[in-house]
This record gives sequence, C-alpha cells and structure tokens, in this order.
Amino acid sequence: MTNETPAVLYAVDESIATLTLNRPEKRNALNKAIIDQLKTSLRKANDDTAIKAIIITGAGADFCSGADLSALQNISTASVEENAADARTLLELFVLIREVRVPVIAAVRGRALAGGCGLATACDLVLASATARFGYPEVKIGFVPAMVAAILRRNVSEKRAFELLTRGLEIDARTARKFGFVTKFLQMRILMLRLAPTPLNLRRLAAQPWDSRRHFCIKLTAWPSDRLSRRAWTQT
Repeated sequence: MTNETPAVLYAVDESIATLTLNRPEKRNALNKAIIDQLKTSLRKANDDTAIKAIIITGAGADFCSGADLSALQNISTASVEENAADARTLLELFVLIREVRVPVIAAVRGRALAGGCGLATACDLVLASATARFGYPEVKIGFVPAMVAAILRRNVSEKRAFELLTRGLEIDARTARKFGFVTKFLQMRILMLRLAPTPLNLRRLAAQPWDSRRHFCIKLTAWPSDRLSRRAWTQT
C-alpha cells in the first residue's frame, strides 16, 4: 500500500473521461510516472465502452512544461540505447492517443511547451484559454524536438513548423489558432465544470459514434504513428 500522490488523476463525468496531469509544483513536467500513468489511463478509458470522449488537462496554472529537468540532465550521461528506450516510451504515448477509439481533447491553460506542446498537438482537438502559451523553447539550448516535430507538421504548414522549430518561439493562444493547432478559445471553468454549453458542445460530441469516423480522419491525415515519429527518434 502506498500513499504516493498519483501523477495523473482519472475522473469520469457521464461519458467524458478527464485525465489531469498532477504535478503542478513542477508545471506538470513529463517524467516516467506521468507518461506511464497517462498510457494506463488512456487504455482504461478506451476499454470502457461508456466513455465517448477523453480530455487531457493539467492541474494548477500550466498544462505541461515539457520534459522534467532531471530527465533532461540524464540524457547527457545515458547511453544511446537508454535514450532510445526513453524516446520509445514517449512515442508509445503519442501513438496510443491516435489509436484510442474516441476523440482526445487537450484542454490547455498556461504553458504547453516542448513535449507538453507535442502532447497537446497530438490530440484531436485543442481547446485553449486566454492564458495558454505554446512553443518549443528547447531548441534554444540545443535540443532537437524531433518526435514532436512530426506531430507539429501534421497540424501546421511547413513554413509555420519551420518558424516554430528553428526560432524557439513561444506563442499565445490567438497566434496558435492562426497557425492552425488551436481549435477553440473558451473559459477553462466552463470547459472543466461543464456549467454551460461550450463552443464544441462536448456533451453532444460525446453522444456520437466516433470510432469509424475518427479512424478514417486519422488515416486521411496520414500521420504515420507511425513512420515519421519512429524515423525522427531513430535518426537523432
């Protein structure tokens, strides 16, 4: 028996499962616990036939600030095989988001940076509050966001992707919507508490039989879970 606080909270409201990254003191930075528990929670929601939509969000002020600092420090001392195994673990998460049978929605407030931006853009829809900020600042310290670059390229034009990935820009939600990877603005309180209809009407969304239509769209956009991402981390 352990009293350790879960890294990901799992809650169900009617037919919507909400997965909350639960390291607010670390700005919900990605570590092994969060990645593993996200995968477990996604599989749990996928196996529950009553679930019709999944929301991923973050506790506290931020969605996800990217990789945990300690994980970044370990990269320089780890072997090629160890780094490849870590990359494969993150890749499995992104692939799983694509493979679940229901829509996955990122509800973003505060920062969604680096791997956190990759996590948001890997979802089918991105809902952002006015405080949301997106970007890949890791390029400024020499890290190449190879895996999440494949996801970004599926969401935005080649020139937009180039600008974000080479300049390390941090953009607000309005700019992100212009770029093409934010779906809607809304008050986060309305989304999370469902006190009023949202612009996407999640309850109506959850009532739809999404399985076949979602996977048709995934095949149509041809993000190879795939080929581009696997190639990205194997060649870095």
